[in-house]
Amino acid sequence: MFVAAVGLGPFLVTMAISIHSIGMLSKLYAEAMEEIDPGQVEALRSTGAHLPQTLALGVVPQVMPPFVGLTLYR
Repeated sequence: MFVAAVGLGPFLVTMAISIHSIGMLSKLYAEAMEEIDPGQVEALRSTGAHLPQTLALGVVPQVMPPFVGLTLYR
């Protein structure tokens, strides 16, 4: 598919590697998001926090270390 679009060369390889990396990181990010502690999110919800507050204070602090680690590793 990429050969027909851009022809042979280094740009083809760059596109192929980037597609592979995006797919792999998406899977790993999804797994990291599934592993968060729902207790923190539930505690924020019970105090009356809105969705943006819940995301900023309950979800993001839990997923940022794995996201940064996976991104740097890849």
